[in-house]
Amino acid sequence: MNEENLYISISFLLVLIIAYKPVKAKIDNSINAYISDIKDTISEAKKIYEASLIHLKDLKDQMDKREAINKNKLLQNQHILDSIKIQNEHYIEDEIRKQLEMAEVQRNKDEEIIKKEIIREFIHECSCHIMKEMQGEKGKRDREKYFKVILNKLSKTRFFQ
Repeated sequence: MNEENLYISISFLLVLIIAYKPVKAKIDNSINAYISDIKDTISEAKKIYEASLIHLKDLKDQMDKREAINKNKLLQNQHILDSIKIQNEHYIEDEIRKQLEMAEVQRNKDEEIIKKEIIREFIHECSCHIMKEMQGEKGKRDREKYFKVILNKLSKTRFFQ
């Protein structure tokens, strides 16, 4: 039985040697195909990575441009707002000035009315006083002389000047 085992062992070795090359070739082909697929996937991933870097750079550039535009718009809006504030301040100052001028004109008118009223009352009192003086005996004699003196005093009197 020893010989049988030897023949079986040799036969088995021959089968293994004969089968080894085709099996090895199939395994090598399978491994090479798998390696090729992995390389293709890695290559595609690198391309996607590079494309995403380019896209990211483009997005950053766009964001920088938009930020610059927004800053410029903000500065323009601030300038417009400042000019509107200045215009409103000038408008308010002009309105206050107009109101003060109108108040001054009204005050002057009121003063003139008061002056005229005071003068009218003064003249009325003077004329009443003159009439009382004229009604007496002395007033009848010197009427003309007395009128001239009183009118002369009134003409020399300055009211509120």
